[in-house]
Amino acid sequence: MIASRPRSLLLHLAGVCLLTFLACGEDPPAGGAGTDTGLLDPDGGSGDVGFPDSGIPPSDGDNDGLPDDWERMNGLDPNRNDANEDFDGDGINNTNEFRLGTKANDIDTDDDGVADGDEDANRNGAIDPGETSPIDADSDDDGLTDGQELGKITPLTSARPGVSGTDPAVFVADGNNATTTDPNNADTDGDQIPDGVEDLNRNGRIDAGETDPLDLDSDDDGLADGVEDVNFNGVTDAGETNATDADSDDDGLADGVERGINTPVLDPDGAGPLKGTDTAVWRPDTDPASTTNPLARDTDGDGVADGDEDWNRNGAVDPGELDPGLTDSDNDGIPDAQEGVALVCAESALRRINLHALASADLTVALPPEYSEVSILRAAGGVGVGIMFADPASGVVGFAISKTPTGGDAAAEKQAIRAALAQDASLSNEQDRALISWDGFPAVFTTASANNGRDTLALAGTFAERLAGGTLSGALPAGGAAPGNFTLYYETIYRSAQRATIVVALAPAPTADAQLIALSDVSNGTGVAQFGDFTGVGCDQFTTPDGNDVIDMIWVVDNSCSMSEEQTAVANAGDEMVALLTTTQLSWRLALLTTDQGDGSLTARGVNGFTVSTPRPQAEAESQAWATAIDNLGTGGSGEERGLVVGATAVQNALPGSATEINTKFRAGATAIVVHLSDEEDYSVKQGAGGSDASCPENAGKQAQIDALIQQYLQLSMDPTISGLTTFAIHGTQPNTNGLDYCTFSGGSSDCSASQHGRAYVDVAAAMGGGSGSICGNMNQVVQDIIRAGAGIASQIELTQPPISSTIRVVMADANGSFVGQPDVPRSRTNGFDYTFELDVMANVVRHKIIFYGMARPPARRELMISYRTWRDGSPNPGGPVCDCPEGQVCDPDDNSCVIDPTCGGGCPEDQVCDPQSGLCHPDDPCMGQCVIGEICVDGACLPDDPCDGLCTPAQFCDTSTDPPMCRDRI
Repeated sequence: MIASRPRSLLLHLAGVCLLTFLACGEDPPAGGAGTDTGLLDPDGGSGDVGFPDSGIPPSDGDNDGLPDDWERMNGLDPNRNDANEDFDGDGINNTNEFRLGTKANDIDTDDDGVADGDEDANRNGAIDPGETSPIDADSDDDGLTDGQELGKITPLTSARPGVSGTDPAVFVADGNNATTTDPNNADTDGDQIPDGVEDLNRNGRIDAGETDPLDLDSDDDGLADGVEDVNFNGVTDAGETNATDADSDDDGLADGVERGINTPVLDPDGAGPLKGTDTAVWRPDTDPASTTNPLARDTDGDGVADGDEDWNRNGAVDPGELDPGLTDSDNDGIPDAQEGVALVCAESALRRINLHALASADLTVALPPEYSEVSILRAAGGVGVGIMFADPASGVVGFAISKTPTGGDAAAEKQAIRAALAQDASLSNEQDRALISWDGFPAVFTTASANNGRDTLALAGTFAERLAGGTLSGALPAGGAAPGNFTLYYETIYRSAQRATIVVALAPAPTADAQLIALSDVSNGTGVAQFGDFTGVGCDQFTTPDGNDVIDMIWVVDNSCSMSEEQTAVANAGDEMVALLTTTQLSWRLALLTTDQGDGSLTARGVNGFTVSTPRPQAEAESQAWATAIDNLGTGGSGEERGLVVGATAVQNALPGSATEINTKFRAGATAIVVHLSDEEDYSVKQGAGGSDASCPENAGKQAQIDALIQQYLQLSMDPTISGLTTFAIHGTQPNTNGLDYCTFSGGSSDCSASQHGRAYVDVAAAMGGGSGSICGNMNQVVQDIIRAGAGIASQIELTQPPISSTIRVVMADANGSFVGQPDVPRSRTNGFDYTFELDVMANVVRHKIIFYGMARPPARRELMISYRTWRDGSPNPGGPVCDCPEGQVCDPDDNSCVIDPTCGGGCPEDQVCDPQSGLCHPDDPCMGQCVIGEICVDGACLPDDPCDGLCTPAQFCDTSTDPPMCRDRI
């Protein structure tokens, strides 16, 4: 460490005197500069400050203790006692300038951008502890000037005649004045590397390849910069790890993990400017006893990078991982390079994504490379509010945007988003599923159809402006296509009362299977994070179970007089629903009840309890008969539809689950699902609200009834003989724009007439982790989506981490368990795999599932490897990043950096003016506050405050002891 040291006044003055004699064309005094030849103290004392003793005292005609030659060189009058004056106005009087060795006619003697009076802060003519040297531009000899270390970006100037400021040819501006270092400490952060070595090019900012002089661990790998840069020279030499790269050998493991570091470098000053390891980024080594070589990408030389063997990058050999210290980790005779982990989960084998980050919107969006068109959406004033993207090949267009919520929770905010979008497009086929984002925020995922007279890009741009609440710049240019229909997916993430994130995606309709998958990937929230979050790797190995996933579904259908069309729509969707069921890995059964069937009996209405699950041909035939039975229900049922009560009673009757297949009981271990289909609110809820068949007020009585039903369903879901219970709602119209009227037939949106929203059905479904869709639209799509969701809930293939769904890769081993040469399972809802999710309401987590379709369904006891990218949380603040900027600077939100604010915060007080170069307010003073006591500002120059109004000659002085002051001859 290079420590700052006090300067010798003797050496300073000797140097000044030497320069004085040379400037005057005289020979230096005997002994030269720095030789103590004897000094005469100008004030008669015995100190060491004075001028050379050459045998002939220097001329001092005015007896002010300042040599005449020095006064002439510094613009002073050798014939007048001006020792206590401050000619240049830097706050140091002329005597102390002489004592310091500074210039009396230069406010910045060493041209470092710091005024002499600011360096000699107490203006006593000595360099005291804590002060920088005004005659040494680099007081601590660390290679950075004092001005750079203090954040000076502009040379000083003086309006006084004959007074100099900072020499621009010598001055070095600070490249980033948002951060400052200690000009009296050569190693501000104490990592043993001098500040000027950390800032190799000495420009005052951290450039690529440079460490941070305010950060002991610049790359946040758990190793201090001085530990990595062993010889403290700012260069990564042979045998050293790179202090600016957390992964020096690019093997996927941080240097600290490879060296067994499990404690971070501590922050030495807490909330102060110095930093240690950023623990939001850093990952500890969970097995410090085992280490790898941070300078060798493949420590054991088996052809697999260390990070691809330790794919979760935690430094330990966890189950399913390879050992980076062994070439055959499990000793099975198969080299690690041929194991599934290496072939599927290696970094080179992962699916690519590009990250697009925007600090002002607190957004990071992960997009596949196909999204080649990406732009920033900016509100008035240029502040970025979102990111727009498009895949020209697939036609999928979308955007992610941040806004201040208008709703009090995720469901209310989703409804507000829906109302906003409906102003620009006719919406139908709407379905919602409640979930939790990967980083723990409540959210709602919505699918719908939209119709508008614009093309996809134009409509997406219009939607973005509608959600942002004003005109935006930066939208991708529209293509001018003809009016069309669209498939619309969007997710509403409620981060806080101040921040909601909305992700919207569109594709032209009819929308192909591949487009639907792409729509889901970019809008289901798995590819959206906060600014500062980063990605990791997920890798899971499975052995497929012996049997199929088991699901038993009870449908409770409204058979009142208003339901004829809806029953027929479900029946017509039956054939396609059965066809879809046959392509899944499900073993399914179906049962049917009506909303007036109060006893919950499963042996009525044309279907004798649950349909059979096997043999498959009989299961399909009975399922088709089940659909026909719905169409034959008729509309003569009671107008007092109590669907939620009937459903709960039916579930209770079907419990406990049976080890054998009984048509009135759930199968043991089955996933139980209840689907409610009605165009009106549950009548028991209406009664609880004090309402009638026609309406029900939104009041505490209604809420209490809904809450009681939710608790009843939750209690039933805890039965240990089944694998959970989920409900889905197929309800009536969407609620009106203000979101308050859910039970009036005429109060809903115009996409479906003579129906009610049925909030109780929707709320119960959300609470149970299911979804809700409207009868107002394509019932076939609604039914198919319920089956797909049910298949996901029942799936036994659950990922261990939240995936970015567009990056999921599935490979199936051959019959011998080998992954060598095996192709990927395609991403397809016909013959392939797909991603889905389940909201586990009891655990309050989302479970991420894989489902298989058609020919891609794996046989029993087959090995699967599934790799994907996942998020790591680097942004603990739900409100997003906040620049901690000094006075005079503001946060540039796009990259979260501090910049000069030329408006000084939007203006200064009445008695002050703004200096746009510093961003600071100064007194309304043309001299910019440089005048000291005894001076006044005249036309931008600081001049002596002369009570005699300039009438005195050079041989006179102004005597202020008289009234009025008088000019008197100097003695």
